[in-house]
Amino acid sequence: MRWLLGCGSLFVLALLLFVVPAGLEGPVLVPISPGHGLSLVDVVALAPLLAGTGLLAGGLWGRRQVLADDLTRRPGVAWAGAFATGLGLGCWSRRCSSSSGGGRSAPRR
Repeated sequence: MRWLLGCGSLFVLALLLFVVPAGLEGPVLVPISPGHGLSLVDVVALAPLLAGTGLLAGGLWGRRQVLADDLTRRPGVAWAGAFATGLGLGCWSRRCSSSSGGGRSAPRR
């Protein structure tokens, strides 16, 4: 379970780097659109985020047989996990599309 602690620590580090105040972010390295882009801190935060993701994938891959056995014995937990994951991804997707203006519709009258 050390891989899970390492993964969580890397995710927390990445999150802390992503929420650095705008004045400390540094120059924009990858412009996306006028007024938006990836700053130096954003690019640096990608390293622990990607490392944590790799650690999570590797840890889950190594335990895939144990996970399959556990989820086969408890299908309710598997269903709830799939539902929560889908709901979380749906909310995240909706938030991303509405914050960029892509999912925004005209106000109703």
